[in-house]
Amino acid sequence: MSCRRKETFFTKVLVNERVCGTVIDSSIWINMASTYLVEKLNLPTFPHPKPYKFRWSTESEAFEVTEQVIISFTIGKYSDKVVCDVAPLLTCHLQLGQLWELSENGFYDSYTKAYHLCKKGKKFKVIPLPQHQINEERLEIQRKFLQWNKGDKQSGKSHQDENCNGFDHSPRKREKRERYQENLFCHV
Repeated sequence: MSCRRKETFFTKVLVNERVCGTVIDSSIWINMASTYLVEKLNLPTFPHPKPYKFRWSTESEAFEVTEQVIISFTIGKYSDKVVCDVAPLLTCHLQLGQLWELSENGFYDSYTKAYHLCKKGKKFKVIPLPQHQINEERLEIQRKFLQWNKGDKQSGKSHQDENCNGFDHSPRKREKRERYQENLFCHV
């Protein structure tokens, strides 16, 4: 039995050869890229055609979404390019919403706990990280974002001037990226 997933689905993707925490969340319509990801990777942005205010919950502070970015990413042999609104995300680098899911004929299979996608006649299956890794990843992403944001406010430095310690190119990290790709992706 398959159905649309109502809760979030956490996995990893590669953006510019860097492993990024990604949430697939069909409860939100739009795709979002974190300000941290956009500035750390120095991705070019463009003005949002219809800027808007957004808040995650009634208790959170609203922020204005004024920019968009095109994100190219891969999961194993699956690759895609999406337009994302740029926003301060605390629990992931990239959030893919219902807009992306529907464009890829995607659906969540509650029995296998995997997302199934179809692109250009090819079928793909994406599996989530184990729950203990999701919790660790979210905390690490939140810690780095808050540290990055706090450092910028205190020092007055540009985010782009900082060391990109969240995206390491070392051989050890390269092996880890390859392992994530093997574990999270199945070509059907």
